[in-house]
Amino acid sequence: TGIEAGLMAAQSQLASITAALEGVVTSEELGLISSTLADLQADIDEILENNAIVTQNITINSVPSLELAETLIDTAADAPNVILDGILRIDIGVNTFTPAQLDRVNAVTAKLATILSNVLVENDQATTTISFPNLVFIDGSFDIINNPVNIPALSSITGNVVLDYKG
Repeated sequence: TGIEAGLMAAQSQLASITAALEGVVTSEELGLISSTLADLQADIDEILENNAIVTQNITINSVPSLELAETLIDTAADAPNVILDGILRIDIGVNTFTPAQLDRVNAVTAKLATILSNVLVENDQATTTISFPNLVFIDGSFDIINNPVNIPALSSITGNVVLDYKG
């Protein structure tokens, strides 16, 4: 899971620090190691404190499913972006959401930084764009059906990309 990956990275950093301790000969080097440990602890505390990892699949295809997504992903401006360790499926039917509710869908997608599984976005509303402004990495496939999505920060997808537009 995402927490496991973060903790494994922390373990790796601790191993590096332990190896560095073997050759410590000055108080300056010991101070540097102490500072590095403090930074590492702060990173671990932030991961755990912010609950910045969601470890379940999320489907948004109705108002109740949108409300559930909003309980899992805090959309407040000062809330952290999240890692989703699960499948994301967004299905926007022609009359599924009001414009205000579509804004809420985009508020949820704006908080996604990494998705550790497959993503499917099916948008039947031609006048609506689903945006992922902070999404950088997808560890899976990305299927976009019917209308484009906005993903300006996306830099890596490990699976296939499927574009299936009408017309």
